[in-house]
Amino acid sequence: MNTKNESEAANGVGRVPMDDERANGRPAHARSERLVGLDAARALAVFGMVLVNFEVALAADAEPAWLATATGLVQGRASALFVVLAGFGIQLMANAHGDLGRTRRVVLRRAVFLLVIGYAFLPLWPADILHYYAFYFALGAWALRWRARGLLIGAGVAALGFCVLGLPVYERGWDFESLEYAGLWTLEGALTNLFLNGFHPLLPWSAFLLWGMWLARRVAAGALRGWRPIALAVGVAVAVELASRAAVAAAGATGAGPELADLLSTASMPPMPWYLLAAGATATAVLLGCVHLVDRAHAVQRVVVRPLAHTGQLALTLYALHVLVGIGAFHETGADLTLVEVVVWWVVFCFMAVLGATAWRRRSSTGPLEWILRRAGRGVH
Repeated sequence: MNTKNESEAANGVGRVPMDDERANGRPAHARSERLVGLDAARALAVFGMVLVNFEVALAADAEPAWLATATGLVQGRASALFVVLAGFGIQLMANAHGDLGRTRRVVLRRAVFLLVIGYAFLPLWPADILHYYAFYFALGAWALRWRARGLLIGAGVAALGFCVLGLPVYERGWDFESLEYAGLWTLEGALTNLFLNGFHPLLPWSAFLLWGMWLARRVAAGALRGWRPIALAVGVAVAVELASRAAVAAAGATGAGPELADLLSTASMPPMPWYLLAAGATATAVLLGCVHLVDRAHAVQRVVVRPLAHTGQLALTLYALHVLVGIGAFHETGADLTLVEVVVWWVVFCFMAVLGATAWRRRSSTGPLEWILRRAGRGVH
């Protein structure tokens, strides 16, 4: 694969050759396969995000309880995977370019594009992540020159920064029953929401981006191969979840209030260290698992990985469609769905997304919004 296509695929907007395709007259090499795994992981993040948002926007109840528990496991995990993938992709782009200045310009141009469409989208979808993405990208462009240790320190500072600065003001502006945020369009409210207490505030969510950049450097160096790091990430995620549940139960047994339970839980709101560890480990396991699957299981690629990669390459377009069509269609009719109906609609939507993305990629190298994002990254010539 040539350098341009590698850099674009790293952020999910370029064409990625599969194992049976050719680039520049040569067989697609290991780095190309790694990008296929990245796109497949992005598709899984899309599926998780759609489920979470459909449930929040459309479900009129949380029954049956077992299904609500199952869908609750995805809360905050899909978005975290998206941000880890963003950091991973930015670092892969820099590796492919070999020119940090050029990479920074591309990333910052894309950040401006995401900032504009994100804030334009916000009145339609208050839980929008695109305007946060713009600032994640800007941070990623700045962090490209950091050493690996600096990335880890930066992630730790982001997590600690939220505990010190964000937690004291976390409830400011929120009506958590309706998930409405008062004063979002004032300067103070916008900045507080962006940095400290929004759905995906820079403190501590930028830790996921820096972690993704660190992972990309390790993978590019030939580390984190095989099933051992994947099993370790799964083990960390499970251990943190169990420890958190035990701590919440112990706090309840002592008669502590719900505020302490919130601080000890792995829920994404507020995003405490327990959550960052659990969601970060889950994202790591999914990302490395997809990369490993592509590296090892070539026979699976045509049936499973190829459609997933095509879907991941249209992630931005599907993000817009899941709000405008997937949620908007029911808001127009005023229909309230049961949780079971929401899950059925989610399965249908994801199936249609895979079919549509696969069909689209047969006629075009990139999705509609992905094409605009790619042009924004190149600048106007």
